[in-house]
Order: sequence, then structure tokens, then C-alpha cells
Amino acid sequence: MTPVSQPCNGAAKWPTRMTQGMQVLIQDRVIGRALGSAGTASPPLLMRVFSSVPLLRRIPARIVGLGFRPEHVADVLRPRA
Repeated sequence: MTPVSQPCNGAAKWPTRMTQGMQVLIQDRVIGRALGSAGTASPPLLMRVFSSVPLLRRIPARIVGLGFRPEHVADVLRPRA
């Protein structure tokens, strides 16, 4: 690991763990449930709430698209004062 990448790796731990946790949650509660059911499975309560409230529909897409803490390359490359 180079000295330049060390701060990046430390700063990336929390959003990485949150993203991976969300992926496991979706896999276990949504996909696993749909694949394991013999009949028609209804979505979990949280998914139904997000689907029924238009303002809330943006949250999952934003987290998937931008992550929990959006970073910019310029922020990482900018020299620290």
C-alpha cells in the first residue's frame, strides 16, 4: 500500500461496509425470499413504503448510484493544508 492510498482506504471503510451490508440485506430479504417461495411473494414492508411514497423512491437509487458518501477524485488528489 502506498502512502497516498492509505488515507483513501481509511476513509472508504465506512461507506464500503454500509454498501456491502445493504447488498447482503437485499440478497437475504428480497432476492432470497423471492427465490425461496413456491408461490407469489410480496415485497418486504420497507420496499412497499419506498414504492408508495414518491419522494422516498429516490433514496435507494441515490445510494446505489452515488454511495453513502459520494467522493470526487479532485478531493482525494487535492494536497492537504
